[in-house]
Amino acid sequence: CSIECCTLHPINDPHCKRNQKFCQDIDDWNAISKEIWIWNYNTDFSCYDLPFPNLRVIGPNLRFFRDNKVKGVFMQANGNGNSGEFCDLRNYVISRLLWNPDQRDDLLIREFCMLHYGKAAPPILAYIDLIHENAEKEGVHPGCFPTACEVGLNEEVVIRAMKLFEKALDLAENETVRNRVEKAMIPVYKAMIATHGNLKYREGKCYYDFPAGYEDTIPTYIELGRKHNLTQTSEHEAAEVFFKALEGFEDGLPAVQIENETWKLTLIPGNNARIIDLTYKPTGRNIVKGDRRFGRIRPFEEWGVQGYDHDEDPKFEATVEGQTIHMTKKLKDGTVLERTIALPDDGSGKVLFEGTAKYEGDGSKTLELKIHPEYDTVTRTEDAKELSVYVQDNGKWKLVNEEWDTDEGPSQD
Repeated sequence: CSIECCTLHPINDPHCKRNQKFCQDIDDWNAISKEIWIWNYNTDFSCYDLPFPNLRVIGPNLRFFRDNKVKGVFMQANGNGNSGEFCDLRNYVISRLLWNPDQRDDLLIREFCMLHYGKAAPPILAYIDLIHENAEKEGVHPGCFPTACEVGLNEEVVIRAMKLFEKALDLAENETVRNRVEKAMIPVYKAMIATHGNLKYREGKCYYDFPAGYEDTIPTYIELGRKHNLTQTSEHEAAEVFFKALEGFEDGLPAVQIENETWKLTLIPGNNARIIDLTYKPTGRNIVKGDRRFGRIRPFEEWGVQGYDHDEDPKFEATVEGQTIHMTKKLKDGTVLERTIALPDDGSGKVLFEGTAKYEGDGSKTLELKIHPEYDTVTRTEDAKELSVYVQDNGKWKLVNEEWDTDEGPSQD
């Protein structure tokens, strides 16, 4: 399976480092087997309804498989969800190319769009060019779980995408075509939430803040998602779960904020006490990585070993004393979680976190604490040669991202 591959560039692109190991794998398998079958990925599993620029690699990848003696290919897209990003178009292109991989991808894309969207097709074709060419320009190498940032989306390009779809809606010649354009537009609203949806703190609550003219982004996104039967927003999240999380912000979610001369910290107690803003005041930068799988909205852990899950109340009780936040929560099994965050006024510039878990139920229970910070590093790289992350353990600093993603990390020198 090609789970480690870049989904923007063809698998045999010699300039895509992320794909080189897979090409070597194919050579190695060909040396020992005549029965190679491929499981290939063609969706963003963490966000089915986000723009996903892989339409231009479907043909080259299938031709690569055929030319390297592959016997069969399973092309997996968002099979457990309706109305994902360009699901109709992607299914058409995949189906045609599976039968005959020598067909021209660009002509198949154009053929479908002209037949499906009619007079509204030209701006939609321009949008397809936009998201692919922008990703190339941004130098990204997305896998099959990317965020908006990891497919190259930013505030400026999303506004351009929105303008193209607004034009397509104006050109739709009847209600049937207009509905098709609306369905294809859902990912642009999702991208607007990801890139423009800044959370603002006001009088004890957090609200989404969008640019002028796009204040209705969230209700429109939810309305179109429900109208066009968007069932899943990711491989493991029902659309209604995400919709309800977004709706919670319409009247503002209760939040707490502390600050000193160096830091301003904002968190939402009701969302599992997620920190949504940790601004370094000398530069004005929020160092919390906000767009990764919409973590500011989703209250529960989604990575690695699962902790307490969606059947638990995500709310912490929080009190503020000066520049310290004290939080507590009791789980159904009797486990009590306590968390303290403080901004000391000692000139150190530190943000102090303290977490405690204790079991007060019947009998005994083994508890584990896991921390999962995600920071906006202003770089999309996960290459440990360019960005190193260290954790201090018993007085010794340890590199913790040595084998992240596909890179083997820095040498011992």
